[in-house]
Amino acid sequence: MKKIFFGLLLLIIINPVYTQTTIRTAPFPIDDVNHINGEVVDFGNNEMYALWSRFEELARVRFYMSKSTDSGTTWQDQVVVFDTIASPANIIEDPYAGTRLIKGNNNRLLLFIKAGSLKHTYFKYSDDGGTTWTPNMRFILTNTFQSVSLRIISVVHLGAGRLILTGSNGSTIAGTKRSTDNGTTWQNWLSLPSPVFLNPALLSIGNGSFYLAGQQQGTSTPNKIYFVKYLSTNTWQDTVLVHEDTSVILSNPRLSRGSGNELYIYYTKTSKVFGKYNNSNIYYSKAVMKEPHGELRSGLPITRELMGFQILILNL
Repeated sequence: MKKIFFGLLLLIIINPVYTQTTIRTAPFPIDDVNHINGEVVDFGNNEMYALWSRFEELARVRFYMSKSTDSGTTWQDQVVVFDTIASPANIIEDPYAGTRLIKGNNNRLLLFIKAGSLKHTYFKYSDDGGTTWTPNMRFILTNTFQSVSLRIISVVHLGAGRLILTGSNGSTIAGTKRSTDNGTTWQNWLSLPSPVFLNPALLSIGNGSFYLAGQQQGTSTPNKIYFVKYLSTNTWQDTVLVHEDTSVILSNPRLSRGSGNELYIYYTKTSKVFGKYNNSNIYYSKAVMKEPHGELRSGLPITRELMGFQILILNL
């Protein structure tokens, strides 16, 4: 009887008492093949795209894409958007980079993929909703020698034909590249001004301005996450230390805006277990812009006086 009671107690402890959203696998395949990268991109108006990688055989890795026009209820047949045929030593893909798919002007889809033994970044675009694509183009972030060590962190559409992306090697280098012709050509790399925030993520706020979140530079164990605003007048302002914890590693921030104008910064917090940094969780900080009496002040620029981040854990 004691064993039965202990078993029931254990079930109560390990099972959550709150309702969770059902985990869906579609359109991602369920098989025995190695899939490293996968993501779903929501462009609004019921339009979503799913991308994932798949090792087809010893000498080939492919990236697939599927489209939904009903907010993910149903998905169209998968299509190949990137295919490489090389020797087995050349099929390495970067597990930390993944794909970057955005929508530019006139519904142009722009896709960035990091793959190959040297993990070069490849770029292509489609003007017909992903039915046809340009050939793969090598995308050089800085120069030929440094480019392989850099990952594209964020790509955003600033309006009309203006695009901006950020890249970083996660340790010493971070910068941007811009396009004014909807991604057909790209300007030279510009390093971020000092202090350089690594792995910088962007969120467009209209009129060519954007928010940026980045991690501390100059250390292999960063423990600070920062936020800064960029104005279209080429000025940076309102740098805020969002979160600091000297007992852990804080890295890979991402930005998102809520329906009530809340600002979310997601990041990875890695703590030590048995003397090594090997226990990672996803946290987020939330900022709400408020009037003195507590109402949301929609569209107000964030300043130090208005910034109040609340640190919460994201249970995945």
